[in-house]
Amino acid sequence: MPPASHNSNPAHRLLLIDAMRGIAALAVLMFHMGTLHLGGGVFDRSYLAVDFFYILSGFVLVPSLEQGAGAKTGAGRLIARRVTRLWPMMAVGTMLGIALTTASDGALPSVALVLSGLMFAPLFDDNQPIFPLNAPQWSLLSELLANGAHVLVLRRLGLAVLVGLAGASWLTLTAMAHAHGSLNAGDRGLTWGQGLLRVSFGYIAGCVLARTHARWAPLAARHLRWWLAPSVFAALLVVPVLLVVPAASGDPLTVLGFIPVVAIAAAARIPDGLARTAAWLGRISFPLYALHFPVLRTAELLAARVPPAFGGMVFLAAATASIALAHIVSRSWLAKGIGAVPLPRWRPAAQAA
Repeated sequence: MPPASHNSNPAHRLLLIDAMRGIAALAVLMFHMGTLHLGGGVFDRSYLAVDFFYILSGFVLVPSLEQGAGAKTGAGRLIARRVTRLWPMMAVGTMLGIALTTASDGALPSVALVLSGLMFAPLFDDNQPIFPLNAPQWSLLSELLANGAHVLVLRRLGLAVLVGLAGASWLTLTAMAHAHGSLNAGDRGLTWGQGLLRVSFGYIAGCVLARTHARWAPLAARHLRWWLAPSVFAALLVVPVLLVVPAASGDPLTVLGFIPVVAIAAAARIPDGLARTAAWLGRISFPLYALHFPVLRTAELLAARVPPAFGGMVFLAAATASIALAHIVSRSWLAKGIGAVPLPRWRPAAQAA
């Protein structure tokens, strides 16, 4: 069994999940740094961290949507709660995008662009981003749609049906990866439907993990160590790049590998000495994801105006600024949403037949 210090504080129960959220957000930050500045690199597959977020989302929302008061709450109220949870931070990201567009174009963006960002209304324009002011917003819309499907349909389905849906979704996802060349899709008008396939598998797989938590968690807690979660997660993102594994075949396997990573993070305990760091990573994860892209796009514009040797420094400063901004905003009401209350801590779901 893990040392006693790993288990002595019940408040640390889901801190590893919190830490993994932050690590995944940092992976997305590094991916966008690579694409905007280097055109690739060792973080070239870190767009798959979005799929990791989907699995985490399905896993952590089962208690609040299917247990206790959540099981008796109407669908409309639950969906409204999720919208008000996510909207303020994405609105801030949209405002940063407006400032960037105004500075670069010398004019305010169109009303259509502003309303698109503020109202979660995608613009389907061929191969252009569906949220031009803050591109990562597409995945938050996909998650909101998954939340809606959860409260309207998924929470009424049995475990066997969910397993079947997850399997069918993964097979469809695999076919999509082979057709598209990778799973890096969903942010543009032509690939919006493929983004829905990504969230379908990840979110449903997370729900299955949550429903079966009581069956596997005790065994995992006895035999697995906390450091396996971040180590395996990093390996799943980086090793296929280093080994030049084609994304068409490697991406679906990587996403499948995220399932045991979430299971480890949900069962293992971190050492007491890392509790504050884990909590901080979890706290900045959503603000960092929601706000980093306009900051990096600003760095892209600035880097074009300085000698190439200084471009890396500009992007490093932008990454640091993104983390600092996320830290500051995470302490405000914006990070919790309008009228939001903290989600209940994990309560193992009853075993489904």
